[in-house]
Amino acid sequence: MDKVITISRQYGSGGREIGAKLAEKFSIPFYDNELITRAASIVMDEAAANVDPENEDRIVQKGKHEELIGQKGIYHDFVLGRKEAIGWKREA
Repeated sequence: MDKVITISRQYGSGGREIGAKLAEKFSIPFYDNELITRAASIVMDEAAANVDPENEDRIVQKGKHEELIGQKGIYHDFVLGRKEAIGWKREA
């Protein structure tokens, strides 16, 4: 059975180092933000492909969330649209 150890941490608490040492002690792989970055990349690729099938192979923006959210473009518009949709309810 594969094992997963999740360590929540506060910035500056040394959680990354603790996680790396535990992974070494138990001989298991250590992932920091790598899995989250990979998953986000896959989700964004699939979302972009479904939004505009004609441009599926054309990259219009590339970067991390912090960079892309500050730029005008499809990613910025997508995130803003999602934020506006949260909590939206149809009036009866």
